[in-house]
Amino acid sequence: TLWGSQLEASDGPHFQIFGSQIGWAVERAMLKEGEARHLAHLSRTTSLITTLATISSKLETAPESRLNLGILGDELRKIGLSCAVVTLDQDKEVATIRHISSADESISRIEGLAGFHLVDCKIPKRFWPGDRVTREGEPVWYDNPFEVFRGLFPRIPWHHRPALLPAAFLQR
Repeated sequence: TLWGSQLEASDGPHFQIFGSQIGWAVERAMLKEGEARHLAHLSRTTSLITTLATISSKLETAPESRLNLGILGDELRKIGLSCAVVTLDQDKEVATIRHISSADESISRIEGLAGFHLVDCKIPKRFWPGDRVTREGEPVWYDNPFEVFRGLFPRIPWHHRPALLPAAFLQR
């Protein structure tokens, strides 16, 4: 919409053309923005697929008879992801951390505050963050890993939380 004391009826066709050009430019910019978001999503998906394929290939060709979980952590760190591998005892009452990796130093901070190493740490079921693993039998992803750590390691006092994890993990 245009208005003003200097606007005349004869200006209509000029502003109509101008309005169409602006509308076309805005629409084109919105399409480009959408394409950029889509391209970023495809790029991220491609990185994930490539990383998972690399992990699978390396694990399959690893010369050791024991599964080398360091490969998993190393490859995921390259794309900014962290992971933990936990096994359950036969009765599904105790979880044992077999491998844990992080793209930052949060794991060593947790270990320092807790006073023990996390690998081979046994966690009784009462401290687990739910039963999705045993119920669904699938890998579990957590949006707020700090809450998971807090529940798994209740010995770490709550007032240490800023020292535990980077600020990105603490935002809710």
